[in-house]
Amino acid sequence: MTMQQIDITSETNGGHVIKLVDATLGMEREITVAAPSPGKKTVSDALVSLIPIPDETPETTLQHAIAALDDITNPNSYIHVDVSDICRACREAPTATICFECDSPDAVGKALDAKLSDSNIPAGAVARTLFSIVCRKDVSETELSSAVKSLRRHLREQATFTFGVRFTDISSTFRITALLAVSKEC
Repeated sequence: MTMQQIDITSETNGGHVIKLVDATLGMEREITVAAPSPGKKTVSDALVSLIPIPDETPETTLQHAIAALDDITNPNSYIHVDVSDICRACREAPTATICFECDSPDAVGKALDAKLSDSNIPAGAVARTLFSIVCRKDVSETELSSAVKSLRRHLREQATFTFGVRFTDISSTFRITALLAVSKEC
């Protein structure tokens, strides 16, 4: 993990908030992440307000989000996502974090659908997205394009779609990490 975690939990509201600080590019970037309140989809003052995920503790959801943010903002990405992208996607919206791996571009959209279903999030409720797509080094441009199109097809037309790409040595063809800003009615 390239980001330093600082616990800034407020004793007054009881919410668990982590500040992530990253200075890998010679400038300090900071992201605040609020753990979900059990059974509630609320927005806090934090940049990323997490929603509860079934069968996960708030602490587990928070740790998954921290890992996702670290992956999404990796400075070694071919297509880079930065803090301003996270601001546009997550501010003032309950946010879910999902991660999955696939061996083919065609399986990416189906895996996204399955993860949304497991998290009780209708695809139509996703308003804005941030995807980190980590690929094996031998993935072709055509395969990558197909994977991105597959993700896009499985979200509603109006959803804002932002993604970063990194090529590395992984065992599966694609590892997808996503932050999904969902409508408050969800």
